[in-house]
Amino acid sequence: MAADLRPEVIEAALRGRFGRPLRSFESVGSTNDVALDWAAAGAPEGAVVVADHQTSGRGRRGRRWLDPDQAGSRFDGTADQIGSLLMFSLILRPSGGLAGLSLLTTAAGVACAEAVEGLTGLDVKLKWPNDVMLDGRKLAGILVESRAGADAVDVAVLGCGVNVDWAEDAMPDELAGRAVSLSARSSRVPTRPELLAAVLVSFEHHYPRIADRSGAEGLIRAAEARSAILGEVVAVRFPDGSSVRALARRLLPNGALELDCDGVARVVEAADIEQIR
Repeated sequence: MAADLRPEVIEAALRGRFGRPLRSFESVGSTNDVALDWAAAGAPEGAVVVADHQTSGRGRRGRRWLDPDQAGSRFDGTADQIGSLLMFSLILRPSGGLAGLSLLTTAAGVACAEAVEGLTGLDVKLKWPNDVMLDGRKLAGILVESRAGADAVDVAVLGCGVNVDWAEDAMPDELAGRAVSLSARSSRVPTRPELLAAVLVSFEHHYPRIADRSGAEGLIRAAEARSAILGEVVAVRFPDGSSVRALARRLLPNGALELDCDGVARVVEAADIEQIR
């Protein structure tokens, strides 16, 4: 395990109530899977799983989440590549029911952007629904997974991966020109414990807003203020493979995206967005 991910190092950086208890690993299949299993065994809200590498990390719609350990021959295990990413999962037990579940991704995006900006001074944006962007490239990704009953969420796990110090020439071809690391844009690169602590503190601030109507409205406004796509014509690809070009108009109270399709409003709850330049 990398020295900076030792539990005592991370715990020394933590502030607030999120981040304890903590489990830190050199390598796991997926931090979300570990967190979901831990939650099923009784782990409390605020517990966190951190890993140096994931062998089967994933993003939305079953896509792979790549870290240097999965990047093929470009990862050679040397010290300059170890610690390239911050990858963690936070266990949550939200009280707002299913209605507030979609806002967890929104809150996490705002929290991640605020944390990075506060530590580096960089101008960080959000691309709906789950990407944190820097200079038009993906800096971080968020994946919320849950286990829910008929009308209530038993547990939700918030997974987040941030490119901290991953050199562009070490990234796999599929990320070339699309992803960016903090070290490529800032001379002030936070340590992974420092960044984790900052994200958790910011998320802890926004988390209660999900269950409160006025709070949720403020959260949506905060996400809109950081949006990289609102007011722009974008290409929208839906899960069924169809696509449309439309103006990204606004975020709705439940976190959905409203499009203007030639004067006709269309609400989108799940899709991939590409900005048209």
